[in-house]
Amino acid sequence: MASGNTLLALVTGAAIGAAVGLLYAPEEGTETRKKLKNKANQAGNEAREFVNSTTEQLQGRANVAKKSFSESLDSAIVSATSAADDVIGSLEAKLAQLRSKNAHTNVDARVDQVADNVQKNVAKAKNAVNGAIS
Repeated sequence: MASGNTLLALVTGAAIGAAVGLLYAPEEGTETRKKLKNKANQAGNEAREFVNSTTEQLQGRANVAKKSFSESLDSAIVSATSAADDVIGSLEAKLAQLRSKNAHTNVDARVDQVADNVQKNVAKAKNAVNGAIS
Protein backbone atom coordinates (compact mmCIF):
# COMPACT_ATOMS: atom_id res chain seq x y z
CA MET A 1 0.00 0.00 0.00
CA ALA A 2 2.88 2.36 0.81
CA SER A 3 4.33 1.67 -2.64
CA GLY A 4 1.08 2.75 -4.29
CA ASN A 5 1.02 5.93 -2.19
CA THR A 6 4.59 6.70 -3.17
CA LEU A 7 3.77 6.29 -6.86
CA LEU A 8 0.68 8.48 -6.50
CA ALA A 9 2.72 11.16 -4.71
CA LEU A 10 5.37 11.01 -7.44
CA VAL A 11 2.86 11.45 -10.27
CA THR A 12 0.94 14.17 -8.41
CA GLY A 13 4.14 16.06 -7.67
CA ALA A 14 5.15 15.93 -11.32
CA ALA A 15 1.75 17.24 -12.44
CA ILE A 16 1.80 20.08 -9.89
CA GLY A 17 5.34 20.98 -10.84
CA ALA A 18 4.39 21.11 -14.52
CA ALA A 19 1.37 23.33 -13.81
CA VAL A 20 3.39 25.75 -11.66
CA GLY A 21 6.04 25.81 -14.35
CA LEU A 22 3.45 26.90 -16.92
CA LEU A 23 2.12 29.67 -14.72
CA TYR A 24 5.49 31.21 -13.96
CA ALA A 25 7.30 30.43 -17.20
CA PRO A 26 8.87 33.52 -18.75
CA GLU A 27 9.70 31.53 -21.86
CA GLU A 28 7.83 31.13 -25.14
CA GLY A 29 5.16 28.47 -25.57
CA THR A 30 7.35 26.16 -27.68
CA GLU A 31 10.11 26.23 -25.09
CA THR A 32 7.65 25.65 -22.27
CA ARG A 33 6.06 22.71 -24.14
CA LYS A 34 9.51 21.14 -24.61
CA LYS A 35 10.22 21.46 -20.89
CA LEU A 36 6.80 20.03 -20.05
CA LYS A 37 7.37 17.14 -22.44
CA ASN A 38 10.78 16.45 -20.91
CA LYS A 39 9.36 16.62 -17.38
CA ALA A 40 6.49 14.29 -18.35
CA ASN A 41 8.93 11.86 -19.94
CA GLN A 42 11.13 12.03 -16.84
CA ALA A 43 8.13 11.41 -14.56
CA GLY A 44 7.03 8.50 -16.77
CA ASN A 45 10.53 7.00 -16.65
CA GLU A 46 10.67 7.36 -12.88
CA ALA A 47 7.24 5.73 -12.57
CA ARG A 48 8.35 2.83 -14.81
CA GLU A 49 11.52 2.38 -12.77
CA PHE A 50 9.48 2.42 -9.57
CA VAL A 51 7.01 -0.16 -10.95
CA ASN A 52 9.85 -2.39 -12.19
CA SER A 53 11.67 -2.16 -8.86
CA THR A 54 8.50 -2.90 -6.91
CA THR A 55 7.69 -5.83 -9.21
CA GLU A 56 11.17 -7.31 -8.69
CA GLN A 57 10.85 -6.93 -4.93
CA LEU A 58 7.43 -8.60 -4.90
CA GLN A 59 8.68 -11.44 -7.11
CA GLY A 60 11.62 -11.97 -4.76
CA ARG A 61 9.32 -12.07 -1.73
CA ALA A 62 6.95 -14.44 -3.53
CA ASN A 63 9.83 -16.78 -4.40
CA VAL A 64 11.03 -16.79 -0.78
CA ALA A 65 7.49 -17.51 0.46
CA LYS A 66 7.07 -20.26 -2.16
CA LYS A 67 10.35 -21.89 -1.13
CA SER A 68 9.43 -21.68 2.56
CA PHE A 69 6.00 -23.20 1.88
CA SER A 70 7.55 -25.97 -0.19
CA GLU A 71 10.03 -26.79 2.57
CA SER A 72 7.25 -26.79 5.18
CA LEU A 73 5.12 -29.03 3.00
CA ASP A 74 8.01 -31.46 2.47
CA SER A 75 8.63 -31.56 6.23
CA ALA A 76 4.93 -32.20 6.91
CA ILE A 77 4.88 -35.02 4.35
CA VAL A 78 7.96 -36.63 5.93
CA SER A 79 6.37 -36.38 9.39
CA ALA A 80 3.06 -37.79 8.16
CA THR A 81 4.84 -40.64 6.38
CA SER A 82 6.83 -41.46 9.52
CA ALA A 83 3.66 -41.42 11.63
CA ALA A 84 1.88 -43.63 9.11
CA ASP A 85 4.80 -46.09 9.17
CA ASP A 86 4.61 -46.16 12.98
CA VAL A 87 0.86 -46.85 12.89
CA ILE A 88 1.32 -49.59 10.28
CA GLY A 89 4.06 -51.18 12.40
CA SER A 90 1.82 -51.13 15.49
CA LEU A 91 -1.09 -52.62 13.54
CA GLU A 92 1.11 -55.38 12.13
CA ALA A 93 2.39 -56.23 15.64
CA LYS A 94 -1.19 -56.34 16.98
CA LEU A 95 -2.25 -58.56 14.06
CA ALA A 96 0.62 -60.97 14.81
CA GLN A 97 -0.48 -61.06 18.47
CA LEU A 98 -4.07 -61.80 17.50
CA ARG A 99 -3.02 -64.52 15.07
CA SER A 100 -0.85 -66.15 17.74
CA LYS A 101 -3.66 -65.95 20.30
CA ASN A 102 -6.13 -67.37 17.76
CA ALA A 103 -3.74 -70.23 16.98
CA HIS A 104 -3.44 -71.07 20.69
CA THR A 105 -7.21 -70.85 21.10
CA ASN A 106 -7.74 -73.23 18.17
CA VAL A 107 -5.17 -75.68 19.57
CA ASP A 108 -6.79 -75.52 23.02
CA ALA A 109 -10.23 -76.12 21.49
CA ARG A 110 -8.91 -79.08 19.48
CA VAL A 111 -7.25 -80.56 22.58
CA ASP A 112 -10.54 -80.24 24.47
CA GLN A 113 -12.36 -81.94 21.59
CA VAL A 114 -9.85 -84.82 21.47
CA ALA A 115 -10.05 -85.19 25.29
CA ASP A 116 -13.87 -85.39 25.08
CA ASN A 117 -13.61 -88.03 22.35
CA VAL A 118 -11.11 -90.04 24.42
CA GLN A 119 -13.40 -89.90 27.46
CA LYS A 120 -16.38 -91.05 25.37
CA ASN A 121 -14.34 -93.92 23.91
CA VAL A 122 -13.11 -94.91 27.39
CA ALA A 123 -16.70 -94.88 28.63
CA LYS A 124 -17.78 -97.05 25.68
CA ALA A 125 -14.90 -99.42 26.31
CA LYS A 126 -15.83 -99.72 29.99
CA ASN A 127 -19.42 -100.41 29.07
CA ALA A 128 -18.30 -103.03 26.59
CA VAL A 129 -16.02 -104.70 29.14
CA ASN A 130 -18.69 -104.56 31.84
CA GLY A 131 -21.24 -106.01 29.40
CA ALA A 132 -18.87 -108.81 28.47
CA ILE A 133 -18.15 -109.64 32.11
CA SER A 134 -21.75 -109.73 33.17
